[in-house]
Amino acid sequence: MLVCAAAPVWAASAPEVEEGVEGVASEARLGDHSDFIPDADSTRRALLREQALKEKLAGRAQGRVHEVAKGQFVELSLERNDRVFVILAEFGDQIHPTYGGSPGPLHNSIAQPNRQTDNSTIWQADYSSAHYRDLYFSSAPGADSMVNFFRSQSSGRYTINGQVTEWVKVPYNEARYGNNRCGSTVCSTVWLLVNDAIDRWTADQLASGKTPAEVSAYLATFDQWDRNDYDHDGNFDEPDGYIDHFQIVHAGVGEETGGGAQGTNAIWSHRWSVGNIGDGAGPAYNPRTGARFGGLNMWVRDYTIQPENGGLGVFAHEYTHDLGIPDQYDTSNAADNGTGFWTLMSAGSYLGDGTVDIGSRPGDLFAWDKFQLGWLNYETAEAGVRSTHKLGPAEANTKKAQAVVVTLPPKAGTPIPTTPAFAGSYSWFGGRGNNVDSRMTRTLALPAAASIQLQLMTAYDIEEDWDYAYVSVSTDGGATFANLPSSITRNTNPNAQNFGNGITGTSPGWVPATFDLTPYAGRTVQLRLRYWTDGAAVQNGFQVDALAVVADGATVFSDGAETSPNGWTLAGFGQAGSTFTPTTAHYYFAEFRQYRDYDASLQTGPYNFGFSAAGLPNYVEHYPYQDGLLISYWDLSQSNNNVSSHPGQGRILPVDAHPQPLLRANGVPWSGRVQNYDAPFGLEATDPISLNTNGVGRSDFPSLPAVPTFDDRQDYWFPSAPYAGTKVPRTGTVIEVINTSAQGSFMQVRVRPAS
Repeated sequence: MLVCAAAPVWAASAPEVEEGVEGVASEARLGDHSDFIPDADSTRRALLREQALKEKLAGRAQGRVHEVAKGQFVELSLERNDRVFVILAEFGDQIHPTYGGSPGPLHNSIAQPNRQTDNSTIWQADYSSAHYRDLYFSSAPGADSMVNFFRSQSSGRYTINGQVTEWVKVPYNEARYGNNRCGSTVCSTVWLLVNDAIDRWTADQLASGKTPAEVSAYLATFDQWDRNDYDHDGNFDEPDGYIDHFQIVHAGVGEETGGGAQGTNAIWSHRWSVGNIGDGAGPAYNPRTGARFGGLNMWVRDYTIQPENGGLGVFAHEYTHDLGIPDQYDTSNAADNGTGFWTLMSAGSYLGDGTVDIGSRPGDLFAWDKFQLGWLNYETAEAGVRSTHKLGPAEANTKKAQAVVVTLPPKAGTPIPTTPAFAGSYSWFGGRGNNVDSRMTRTLALPAAASIQLQLMTAYDIEEDWDYAYVSVSTDGGATFANLPSSITRNTNPNAQNFGNGITGTSPGWVPATFDLTPYAGRTVQLRLRYWTDGAAVQNGFQVDALAVVADGATVFSDGAETSPNGWTLAGFGQAGSTFTPTTAHYYFAEFRQYRDYDASLQTGPYNFGFSAAGLPNYVEHYPYQDGLLISYWDLSQSNNNVSSHPGQGRILPVDAHPQPLLRANGVPWSGRVQNYDAPFGLEATDPISLNTNGVGRSDFPSLPAVPTFDDRQDYWFPSAPYAGTKVPRTGTVIEVINTSAQGSFMQVRVRPAS
C-alpha cells in the first residue's frame, strides 16, 4: 500500500512561475503536495509550542523549556550545536516492474545549462562530498553554508556540525523511490530510499573492517536530542534512539524544479518521518517506527531530502522544517500570497546574488519564525498603550531589539450555540474546535476546615479518550497544577493524551460533580478549570455552572457565571448564554529589514520568469525588494497561509504599506510576491521597477512616496487582488516610523492608539 503525503501542499522549494507557463517549475506544479509533511508527533509539538508562546507573551512562560501541562514539555529556545548526519545517495540500475523508469541517475549527470538562455538553474561540474561538506559545515567568513546561515539567523545561539558521507549507490533507479503513483508528489516509496541508503552505508562501514560496536558508537554521537521528550521528563538533551537530524542528498534534479531527465519520477524535496516499512517498531524503549541501520540498534525517523544541485536555500528551508517551522506560502498551490521573498519559508529560499542562478543565497527568516525558535530579541507593546521602541537590524542581535511584538485585544469569532445554563441565564464554556486549550483560574483562600468540597454542575460532549477537561489546584502560585479526581474523571489513557484525572466522553445533560479540596484546607490556592482538544474531530465541548466551595457544610464561595469575569482569569473560557463567541489571540510583529547579511539578497535576488514566449523558459529578470519596517499580522484563528481558501487571512502575513494592486500590461494583477515588494513602512520612497509579462509586454512601476505610518483602521487588502493583501483587525492600533539613524543602524518606532 502506498501512503501519500498528508495535507499535501506546494513546496516553497519550487520557484513560482508567473502565469504558470514559464520555467521548469511549471512542469512540477501537479496540484496538492507538501514539502513539510506532518505526523502526529510534529503536530503535537507545534500545538504545544503555540500554547507556550502565547503564555510567554502573556508573561507566564520563561526559560528554554516550558511545561504546558503535566508531563507536556516544549522547547522555547534552541541554543546548541546540533549534529547532522548526511548520506549522499545515487541510484542503481534495477527497475521495479511497477514503477518503471530509466536507470540511475548517478551523480554528476545533470546537463550543463546554457547560461545565455538559463540563469536560474544551479549547476557545477563536480558534486563531490567535499562540496557538501563546505555547503553544510564551512565556517569560513562569507561562506554560504548551513553553519553560517543558522549562526546568523539565531544571532549565534544555534549552529550545526556533523558528517557528510561519500556517495553510496542504492539498488534501484530513482523512479522506484520518487514516483507519484500515490497521487501526490511525495509517496511513502521514498521511505525505502532512506532504508536502502542507510543499509548501504552500514554495509560499507562493516566491509571496511569496523565492528558493529564501533559503527554503533559512531552513530550514537548523532543521537543527543530527545526530539519528542519520549519519557516526559522535560529533558530534551538526551538520546532517544533516533538520529537527531538525518538528511539525504539524492543524485539528480529535484522534482520541484522539473526533475531533469527523471521528470515526475524525481524526488521532491521535503521533510517527513519514516513510517512502518517492516523494519521493526523502533528502539524498544521508544518505539516510533522508522528505518534501522542494518542490524544495529540505531534508527532514522525524521528526515529531510534535497537534490544534488540544490542551493543553500532549499537545504536551509528543509532543515528549518526539521526544527518545526511551517511553510508560509499558500500550500494549496491555488494562489500566491504576500509572504513572497520576505522569508526563507516562502520564496525567500530561492533568492541569490542575481547572477547565474536562483536559490544559492537565501534571505532571512521572518521575525515570527525566529520567535518560534527562541532566536528573536524583541520588545513587547500593548494595543491602546503608547510606547516607543528603538529597533536594530532584524538580521542581527545588537543592543537594540530586532522586533517589537504588539499584543492586540482578543479577536472575536463566530457565535456558536451552547447548552442552556443549568441555573440562571449563563454558564462558563470552554470553547469548541480543534487545538483548544482553554483555562479559567482564580485564587481561593480555603478555611481550616475538616472537610472542603468543590461542587459544580457540568454538561460536556468531549471526544472520548482523545480530548479532556480537568479541574486542578495549584499551591505554588500557578507554577504547577494537580488534576483532581471525582466520579466523572478517568485515569485510563489509551491514546496517551490524558494528563491524569481527565473528563472525557458525553454526559447525559447537566450532571453534578464533586472534587475534594480537604488536603488544601487552610491554604491559599489557585483553582483552574481546563478544556484541551487535539487536532481532529470537533465535539460540543465543556460547560460548568453553579460552582460552590463548601467547608464543613457552609458555602464559602459560589459562582453561577451570571457576571464575567467575576474574579476569574479567563483564557479561552467565557460566559455563554444560548450562544458563545470564541476569541483567539493575535499580534503584530514589526521588524527593521535591511540589505545586510543574508538579507542582502532582498536587493539582488527577487526574480520574475517572463520570457517563455521568447523561447527563454528558464530565464529570469531581477528586481529589488524594499528595506524598511516590515509589519506582519499573526492571527491564531488561522492555521495556515492558504489565502486561496480565506483571501486576505492567514497565520502570519505581511502588511503592504503600498496596498493598491499592481497590474500587468494586460490588466491582470501581479502575484502576491510582486505586489508586496514594497511592503515595508518607512521614510524613503520606493525604487521604481519594470517587469515583463510573458507574451504581453512590460509593466513599469514608478517610485512611490514613503509611507511611515501603519493604521489598522485602513484597508490593506483589495478584492481585485484577493490573494496579495492582508485583512488586518480594526483595533485602532498605529505603528509609525519616527526616524532612522544616519548610519541606518537603528529605527525609532512608536506604537500608539489611533485616537
